Amino acid sequence: MKEISYKAFTLVEMLIVMGILVILIVIGASTGRYAIDRSNEIEHKNGATQLYQAAQSFYTDNGVFPESQAADGTPISIERMTAEGGSLKNYLDLGIFTYKASGDIKKILKSKMFAGPAKDILVESITISKKEL
Repeated sequence: MKEISYKAFTLVEMLIVMGILVILIVIGASTGRYAIDRSNEIEHKNGATQLYQAAQSFYTDNGVFPESQAADGTPISIERMTAEGGSLKNYLDLGIFTYKASGDIKKILKSKMFAGPAKDILVESITISKKEL
């Protein structure tokens, strides 16, 4: 009997390799998505913590929490509080702090991790910021 030698891969071998590659791509994509979500969660938690600490520092220096409404009754957004001339600008490291009006940071502020009037003012200001977008 004569032995046949092939110089290429068979269709079955190619399909097996493609199947393995698809599985690896799916695993890699899901792991990457998880890492991005976790990174965003940590960023929002850090932003919420910085805002909360800034409001507490403002209270320590001035004896009152930052106003959540202007003199004419207009609500003040977080963007205005952290902008030039805003009440919290001097209490934040603006080189590190980045704020994104999102439900995630509002949800984190509403958690049991934060409490008191500072939390209420910040949650109200975030709600206003989202409406302005």
